[in-house]
Parts: sequence; structure tokens; C-alpha cells
Amino acid sequence: ELFRGLNAQMLAALSACMSELRVPQGAKVFKKGDAGDELFLVRCGSVCIMLPLERGKHHHIATVGRGDFFGELSFLDRGVRSADVEAKMPTELYALSRARFDAQAQLQAEVGVQVFAHLALAIAHRLRQTDHELQALEER
Repeated sequence: ELFRGLNAQMLAALSACMSELRVPQGAKVFKKGDAGDELFLVRCGSVCIMLPLERGKHHHIATVGRGDFFGELSFLDRGVRSADVEAKMPTELYALSRARFDAQAQLQAEVGVQVFAHLALAIAHRLRQTDHELQALEER
């Protein structure tokens, strides 16, 4: 979904920046505080995004499945991971490295422009959904 509408040449350029990852059920993709620059796309399976709290508790932020993505914050700002992500079932991911993506975007600027435009729109949709959820919680 994130790359819908990109032409075959752009998709091939992105493919060169990606690696594939298989994550067994219950295994962590990453933990809060980990370093990493990858944006992950779910090929099949699903992951739970959890925010660690005090005394070993967690807050479930989202479950992400086939066709969706996660890890965009560290991909964008190169900061540490802000949550834990764990495979809910055996899951296959594509990992888009920011370092490799930047190198590719130097060669094909349109790829960079299109990916960031698509990413910005997807994040805007997520923020709108979060606004609706927060409003519903506040009205209770």
C-alpha cells in the first residue's frame, strides 16, 4: 500500500535497498531504545507494537499486518526505536534501509521524492485516526 502507484523502475530501485527478514512467532523485531534505520513492510503475518511501561507492563499501540508498515520514526529521524515490536505469528518482512535508500535516492531523486510523499500521506492518515481515538477517549 505504501508504494502503490510507483512505476516499475521506482519499485526496482527500492527493491535494491531492501532485505528480507523472517521473524518467528513471539520474537522481537526490535525493542524500545534500539538503534536502527529501517522501515519495515509486512509481507505476511503480523506484529504487535507495544509501548513498554513501568513494572514490566505494556500498552498495545497497534497490530500491523500484511501490506502495512512500521518503524517509520527511526527511518525518518534516525533516532532510537520508540516501542517494542513483536511477531504475533510467523512473519515475513521487507526491511528498507535508510542508508541504502539515501544512496539510491542520490542516483534517482524521483524515488526519494515519491517515497517521502507517500510516507507523509500515510503518517497523516495515522495521525487523523489517532485524533479520532483521542477524541473518543476524552468524550467518555
